[in-house]
Amino acid sequence: GAFFQELGNLALATGDLPAARRHAERDLAISQTVVDRQPNVARWRHNLAVSLDKLGDLDILAGDVEGARKRFETALAIKEEVAAREPANPDWQRALCASAARLGDLARDAGDLVSARKHYGRDLAIAAALVATTPDHRQFQRDLAISHSKMGSLEKACGDLGAARRHHETARSIRETLVETDPTNTQWRFELAITSSRLGDLADAMGDLAEARRCHARDMEICEALVAHDPANVQWRRSLAGSSSRLGDLARDSGNLAEAREWYGKDLAIAEDLARQDPTNATWQHDLAVSRVMMGNLERAAGDPAAAAGHYEAALEVRETLVAKDPANTQWLRHLAVIHYKLGVIAESLGNQDAARQHLEKDLAITESLVAVDPANAQWQDDLLESLMRAGAMAAGRDDPDAARALFARVLASRKERVSRAPDDAMAQRNLSVAHDSLGRLAQSVGDARAARDHFEADLAIAEALARRDPTNAIWQRDLSVSLENLGNLATAEGDHAGAQDRYDRCASIREALVDLAPGDPVRRRELATALVKAGDAADSAGDVPAARQRYGRALLLREELAAAIQSTDFHRGVCPVYQNVVARAVTEPDEIRQNLIDQLTGPVRWTQSVQALVAYGAEK
Repeated sequence: GAFFQELGNLALATGDLPAARRHAERDLAISQTVVDRQPNVARWRHNLAVSLDKLGDLDILAGDVEGARKRFETALAIKEEVAAREPANPDWQRALCASAARLGDLARDAGDLVSARKHYGRDLAIAAALVATTPDHRQFQRDLAISHSKMGSLEKACGDLGAARRHHETARSIRETLVETDPTNTQWRFELAITSSRLGDLADAMGDLAEARRCHARDMEICEALVAHDPANVQWRRSLAGSSSRLGDLARDSGNLAEAREWYGKDLAIAEDLARQDPTNATWQHDLAVSRVMMGNLERAAGDPAAAAGHYEAALEVRETLVAKDPANTQWLRHLAVIHYKLGVIAESLGNQDAARQHLEKDLAITESLVAVDPANAQWQDDLLESLMRAGAMAAGRDDPDAARALFARVLASRKERVSRAPDDAMAQRNLSVAHDSLGRLAQSVGDARAARDHFEADLAIAEALARRDPTNAIWQRDLSVSLENLGNLATAEGDHAGAQDRYDRCASIREALVDLAPGDPVRRRELATALVKAGDAADSAGDVPAARQRYGRALLLREELAAAIQSTDFHRGVCPVYQNVVARAVTEPDEIRQNLIDQLTGPVRWTQSVQALVAYGAEK
């Protein structure tokens, strides 16, 4: 059995999944035979559970999530039986940790965050208990760091970035201590690099770009030292490429496309070198495709769709080859769908409508085929809904409201079904709210006020429920303010000035509270000013001049404060087009950007036209 395990590990390392499965199945057969002969030997039963785990891991790589779940659950049952016989045996407790973590990973990836929390919580509790029993045991410390990392990733998926950061910081603290005790242990140094990277991603998501750069720079520093120590270590080289890519993302998002190109170039160079070394290695070929997509995204941001198309075409060639070699591999199929979408939007931006339609149809067809394979797969369902939303947005951008409405309606039906299955899932509720918002905006744009009202009111009901559930959640409070603003806009268009003023006043009240929570946030202050101006306009139209004057005065004060800050800020010519909502087009000149920001403080936002312009340019999110 051990022999076949090693053969399987070697096949997996080279990307030969069919061979890895053959060896794993031989290992499982041997383990089962040994247990059948000596069923009471704990070690043999444990080995059988390990064999099941290995096949479950391969099931995941092949996209057979249900098969993996069954194997993991069987393995867990065996481990629980073994641990019950010898509860003080730390090896059996660690084995339970591994099974709980695997089942947590499956639940998380399937979108079942409640089950994931249960499994990860068990994993963390066992790991913490082992450390409490033997505080100086380095392997137990490492296990605890891994458990905290998994809980951190789960909290991030749940939207609790603060809790996620706390778990990852705990993992980092443990790993720093381990590295200090043995600086020569390269595995521990590598895991510290990974934790630094995750903290960098969290800092980025929380808007702390300086901290994000520090964390990713630390990750890069460790990876560079590891690669210098062993240039042939592929895992470390791939991690170094990932570090370069993440620093490229930060540079790109800050508008420094030249620096981003340099980082992405380093990532691409490593990926190309590894792919040349072994053209049969599916993992390295996949890395190359990802690097090409990164470069394509950068060229799109730089306003060079032709160069972007070149990178995407190179990625498409790689991904088509991967799918041809392993057509049942759902991961490869999913990535192929994504590249078809990107080529579709590029083709449309270049005026090639036929090519755009062909690519987008392939994207949708592949995504629908994945959902047909496993309708319970939450990730694939989400992919399908995103494809439908993209297609709907592009249809709206092409002034094809009927097609857009049909696509958005499919999204709405799916979101409703998801909520009916999990009525307490806040994210599912919020996604349903977004679908109603999209259909409401579309209906309003074509003059169907009744349909617009129905969707906006459904959106408002969901937003109010979420805001009541957690009044401290700033995102949900802002969602509620947007829902009220939408209904206010609709009432204004219908001449219901009193109704519009009521909606706008409620919107402004919420935004006033959000500004109180973050007085220095210019976006919140601008959105408050916009609501106040609209409330003032509604009051003025209703003949309530004192009320209008009061709201205008407050908005003017906010506008003057923000305008002064904007005027004192240095602006430079954009390295990529900036789409500003107040003019609904691309702007690059510093003076125009500055003035548009000032105008947008209290001017109307041309959201629909801005999205249509972005879609025509090739934006996807």
